[in-house]
Amino acid sequence: MNKTALAISMLIYLKGNGLCKKQEIADYLETNVRNIKELRNELEVAGYHIEITNGPHGGYRLIDTSFFPLSNLDATQREALISASSYLLSSNQPTLNKDFKAGYLKLLANEKVYTTIQSDTNHLVMSSQLIEDYLQQLKQAIKESRRVKISYQRDLVLVKEYLFEPYDCILVNDLWYVVGFIKNDHWASLKLNRINEIQFSEETFLVDNSFSVSSMLNDFGFKFNDVVSLVCEIKNHPYIIERVYGKNQSIEILDSKTFKLSVDIDSKFRAQQFILQFGSDIKILQPQWLRDFQKDEAQKILNR
Repeated sequence: MNKTALAISMLIYLKGNGLCKKQEIADYLETNVRNIKELRNELEVAGYHIEITNGPHGGYRLIDTSFFPLSNLDATQREALISASSYLLSSNQPTLNKDFKAGYLKLLANEKVYTTIQSDTNHLVMSSQLIEDYLQQLKQAIKESRRVKISYQRDLVLVKEYLFEPYDCILVNDLWYVVGFIKNDHWASLKLNRINEIQFSEETFLVDNSFSVSSMLNDFGFKFNDVVSLVCEIKNHPYIIERVYGKNQSIEILDSKTFKLSVDIDSKFRAQQFILQFGSDIKILQPQWLRDFQKDEAQKILNR
């Protein structure tokens, strides 16, 4: 057994047995008693506190109250957790539920933590509690490799029923998705906030170990194969230069209100949504098809 494994085993043994003699620990680890002092020193350096009591009734005792021994947080780590408290404690993400927040406050006991109110503009109609329930059901199905019947809202009217093989639940751009295989069809990602109902089936499925969820994603969300190289001039929207919208992005300041943006956006749909938000404040230099799209949309508005 290597030193790391010995150290972890020693922590677990001390946690479960209280005060232990060095020889007792050595016998359990099947190692020389001389190694116990060295392991104790290594663990102390790592942040664990092991008390030594001398005398015939003495030994080693782990000073710790967690289920598994945890090293103490240093000052900078505690400061980082406190700084993150405003986001974590006000978040509506279902995984950051009341139990998480209660545990987080215990972790930072006696520290000043901060709360804030996040904007209502991005809140989903579906409650965080229902999404959390769906996550728990899907995680159970993933663990059991079990197919589920999903009632899914495809659009405003159409509801489809899928026999779905779930592989993973992922958070992409603040929305939860379940990724998996629609039986007898193809790989798919379904938004949890569009699910109407989940039912467990009696069927299990064989997991395709060659599939990787990460292969479906890039730095901006789900991967698409229709990259758009956009070059445009935008005025009256200086906040745009604060974010990255795709690969190979560059900004050229033209005057106090106008800048030139060049960026490779990873799908036609995202490019279309991006340019429409600026109305008449954007001038598209290329590609030509996107200029035509903008013109057609403006004409549709006029026709109405």
